[in-house]
Amino acid sequence: MTLSLLPENLLLQLQEAAMPLFYISETEKPVRVQRLAGTSGIARFSQSDLLRLLFPGESRLKVEWSGMERPGMKGYLNFFRHYLDKISQTPSGEVIIRMPVEREQAEHWRTLHALWMDHFVRQRWFKVHLRDNVSKAVFAVGQHLEIALNPDTNEVTLTPGDWFVLQTGTVETLTPRIHALEACTLVSLILPRCRFLSKGASMTCCQNPVSCTSSKWPLYMSWYFRG
Repeated sequence: MTLSLLPENLLLQLQEAAMPLFYISETEKPVRVQRLAGTSGIARFSQSDLLRLLFPGESRLKVEWSGMERPGMKGYLNFFRHYLDKISQTPSGEVIIRMPVEREQAEHWRTLHALWMDHFVRQRWFKVHLRDNVSKAVFAVGQHLEIALNPDTNEVTLTPGDWFVLQTGTVETLTPRIHALEACTLVSLILPRCRFLSKGASMTCCQNPVSCTSSKWPLYMSWYFRG
């Protein structure tokens, strides 16, 4: 009895889950899924493995990486960010109510997240700084774990499979404040320095307007409620 998806079926399900997704920075990038066939012998996916398999001839690129096996790990937070959230809470106590387009995306992200956490081990996050010093390639890598159960003895057999990759990217030229708010054609263009206070709660529109070429995110607003 097999307790895990076959790699071919898993790839199809991951691709279907990733199809509607966009990774938002100063632009929007799709999320691509790739199976690295013949890589089951790699025990731990390293920076050198990433460059060798995905950036042949580019060994001098700067690469950041971190583990992402569990929620709360740096790599997990760096890759999934707030994308699973419909309501986000910051360390400072702010509550951010996500807008309808983000809530719709969150449903798709949750499907991808469930597949990723249920079928892979040794996951790592990588960010590759490309040579223009602005574009970054972002990766989540994980090894497919094939699980077989003997129903007569309940013996479980684990077989490490191929490594899979979720690949996307960012463009990073703006200030950290803009990145934190992920502003896109900001509301402050229409309502400059818009601010509303009521019964101890505040609605804050982003203060630093920037333009965005995205057609899918024509108007972006962050709501903060401070108790």
